[in-house]
Amino acid sequence: MPLLSLEPVLGPTAFDTSLAPKGLQSHPKRQFYAGRDIISKHGDYWIYENRDYRLEDKEAVLYNIIVKKWGLWGLMELRSIVFIHLVTQQQIPAEIVSESRLPQIQHPTSTTIRTSTSTTSTTARPCQVSKTVVRGRNPVCEGTMIFEEEFEKKSLRDLSNWNPEIMFPREPDFPFNVYTPDNTISFVDGSLVIRAVLTETLQGGNFLYNTIDLGESCTGNKDGGECKHEASGANVFPPVLTAKISTRRSFNFKFGRIEVRAKLPAGSWLIPGDWPHYHAEWQCQFFARNTVQLSSPVQSSPLITGGVDQALKINLEPSDQTYGKDHYESGFMRVAFARGNPSLAKKLYGGPVLADTEPFRSALLKEKIGNKNWNKDYHNYTLVWRPDGIDLLVDGEQYGTVRPEGGFFEAARKQGVTHSSHWVKGTVMAPLDEMFHVTLGLRVGGINDFADDLADKPWVNRSSKARLNFWRQKDSWHPSWYNSALHVDYVRVYAL
Repeated sequence: MPLLSLEPVLGPTAFDTSLAPKGLQSHPKRQFYAGRDIISKHGDYWIYENRDYRLEDKEAVLYNIIVKKWGLWGLMELRSIVFIHLVTQQQIPAEIVSESRLPQIQHPTSTTIRTSTSTTSTTARPCQVSKTVVRGRNPVCEGTMIFEEEFEKKSLRDLSNWNPEIMFPREPDFPFNVYTPDNTISFVDGSLVIRAVLTETLQGGNFLYNTIDLGESCTGNKDGGECKHEASGANVFPPVLTAKISTRRSFNFKFGRIEVRAKLPAGSWLIPGDWPHYHAEWQCQFFARNTVQLSSPVQSSPLITGGVDQALKINLEPSDQTYGKDHYESGFMRVAFARGNPSLAKKLYGGPVLADTEPFRSALLKEKIGNKNWNKDYHNYTLVWRPDGIDLLVDGEQYGTVRPEGGFFEAARKQGVTHSSHWVKGTVMAPLDEMFHVTLGLRVGGINDFADDLADKPWVNRSSKARLNFWRQKDSWHPSWYNSALHVDYVRVYAL
């Protein structure tokens, strides 16, 4: 079986390959797009294998070098043509030698690569500056990969680009869970796994009236009840522990294409987490070790223990809350959203959420009904965020487009969304015209995402006993949580 073997001349982080006809001349019978990122090398070589395409001798190959230097991506995009010869498995690595080494990251006008049979000099495609903006980086080239996470890790502390949340999520959705990375995050076969764990499995049956202060470990708003819970009456301690991680402290961008390969959670009243909230820099402090003790009328025992080495859901959330931090004034974007209930799990949603209540909360979301529940398999979820709208795809098929027309504020104003007046100072995409970051997580229940007319729903959204009633009917929903984890294979973000 022929293999394509490329030796990098700049020591890149990744190759993006595609196969072209000889000399790049149009020949539709031979055109083929591989569309594959090669992110790891074998020895000193980067190897791409495709068993469905047989190369001809000296056939042209178009490849893109993606460089990471000083922790920054996308400083150089080099497209070139290399002529190769066929090799067998036993002949790898093939001899490919560069006549010159580029001394620094820049955009060369040409590059020359020699094989054992021929030498050719071609002109690299010049960098076309993208409309994508990445915080802290120089302008990036069109099509460049600007972020990648494959989750080939062993523990949370190995994730240098992600930070875990430790907090009690509150308004506007008031979910029934605590965010904590302990006992909820693992890595299995190259995937991130986020699980929902019953609090009683760690705290016993008396957990409902625990009181906890997360202290300096808290990543939420210290003045808004996100860092301390004092149980009283129906305001019981959250009955479920889940997790949420984000790139807020490491990767923020405006406009681009995000692709996530994931398997959504199955189980009644479970949804991929999507709760944006405000952070001030002084509120985000993590320590190498932290232990927080719970106190209750009966006992004192640890909820969150273990090590968090760094200040470490499928959504894009606002990084700076430019248009406000309440009622989703600054908006967020759902890359993939499907409820875990068996009767609801065939409906996939994606798109922006610009208000916390209906009818405008879901007015801009697009829907795709699957042949089977979306949580049965892994799928590729894509959101393309442009200066003039949003496109939504699943497994390469587009199922929705969102366009602001004259501006989102016009549609919101007609629906009585008063905070839309803040968006007039922005572009037609406001509030979706500022920096956003990626979140991955799992959320339980809450008062906005499950309508009260759903069969067998154990709580009423606006009831003061919503959380308590949810827990009291555990036997009606917990048996469905046999496959309740969110699995994420990879996250990739590309410049437009």
